[in-house]
Amino acid sequence: MTTQAQLLEIIKIQSDIAQQGLDLSGVMELIVERILPLVDADGAVIELVEGDDMAYRATSGTIKKHLGLKIKREGSLAGLCLAHGAILRCDDTEIDDRVN
Repeated sequence: MTTQAQLLEIIKIQSDIAQQGLDLSGVMELIVERILPLVDADGAVIELVEGDDMAYRATSGTIKKHLGLKIKREGSLAGLCLAHGAILRCDDTEIDDRVN
């Protein structure tokens, strides 16, 4: 269940995003940095489609070193999200066979 503190942080993040204006890189960086404590994650990534690949365009935490990585869309969890038009959840990337 979402707490009041989490909801207030989400509102603050939304305000900070609005202040970024049209700076897509700035918005993506803000999101991956600020989302970690909200979802109790070790790392976050925003991937963008580039042809047949998914490109890591913003990263944080344990994934930070993978900025710029490209993986094939087919066979990846993000690619599966796109193919099905649905949100998918992965609790452990080490054991989820949908994660490349």
